[in-house]
Amino acid sequence: MNSLPPRPIALITTELRPGGAEKCLVELAAGLRRTHWNPFVYCVTAPPPPDQNQLLDRLINARVPVQFLQLAHSWQLPRAIRDLRAAWRSEQIQLVQSFLFHANVIAARVSSQLQIPCIGGFRVREVKRSRRWILRALRHSFQHVTCVSQSIADQAQTEMGYSASGLTVISNSCETSDMPIDATPLRAKLSLRSDRRYLLFVGRLTEQKGIDRLLQFLPQILQGHPDVDLVILGSGPLKTALKRHTDATIYRERIHWRDWQTNVQEWMLATNILLLPSRWEGMPNVLLEAMAVGQTTVCMDVEGVREILGPLDKYQLVPRDDMLAFVASTNFWLTNPETARATGMANRVRVVDAFSPASMLTRYETLYQKLLA
Repeated sequence: MNSLPPRPIALITTELRPGGAEKCLVELAAGLRRTHWNPFVYCVTAPPPPDQNQLLDRLINARVPVQFLQLAHSWQLPRAIRDLRAAWRSEQIQLVQSFLFHANVIAARVSSQLQIPCIGGFRVREVKRSRRWILRALRHSFQHVTCVSQSIADQAQTEMGYSASGLTVISNSCETSDMPIDATPLRAKLSLRSDRRYLLFVGRLTEQKGIDRLLQFLPQILQGHPDVDLVILGSGPLKTALKRHTDATIYRERIHWRDWQTNVQEWMLATNILLLPSRWEGMPNVLLEAMAVGQTTVCMDVEGVREILGPLDKYQLVPRDDMLAFVASTNFWLTNPETARATGMANRVRVVDAFSPASMLTRYETLYQKLLA
């Protein structure tokens, strides 16, 4: 039995739009045992737009206080640091956990000033040399660092000078729920035809997510499967140019553009195969979510993917940047639907067994208790 009062802990992230790191932070804040912890959430940027505020709503419903630092420009950094320092003093914060680059930098600065133990959170491969240099310079400001995958921990050691003893790998988690036997009503709800098969892309329309190369090689998939379409869920800086290009092709009627959706798992249930053509990742939450509803996938061998798939990597994992192999695996699943369905069910079992929210929470709490002992 815990005889001590709950310890105030600050969880800080760069933003609260839906994303893997943000979902993990929210699950952590909402799930920490209140007999042991009193969580406060801080966000470096402004609140998300109304159509992307489901994570904020989750925190409000869990009665977790949230403060936005409203940092939009570099010249606002001194004010943001002052606000954060005042908040942590007022709440008598005893431990800080940060997520993502900008939050890591600010948390390291303020926690050092207040002499509060700070745990950095490395959530994605850092491809910019300048960011790797900054995180290397901050390595003595963190008492410990959590990494979302072993791939990210390896980068922290080899490219940023962190010691293995100062790193702990804690994977993302994913809830599973009952699956409908018949997806036909869902398809009707989402305006998808019952006589078509659908490939699904979910993510920001950026270079990192690889949507540009997926569309470049898409004809090699669609031309052999006249009953197959592609659904794209997301928005981002590449959307206008990519849509203009695809609208000029013979496949324009078979590519369905949708902005970000709050009911992503419904789209996964209503479609057939998730495509993950990313150039780099950390541990893609969208893959866990797709597997949790029994969807088959085709993924580049980027950070975290191999760890998620485990023994189920056959035809679901292709060599990094090999789009011809990506096309071949997608065509394999489309040609072998029964094998695809069986693999999807195995995917769901793996998520239940290896990526439960309870397991993730236990690992974070164990680390926190060890550092404060």
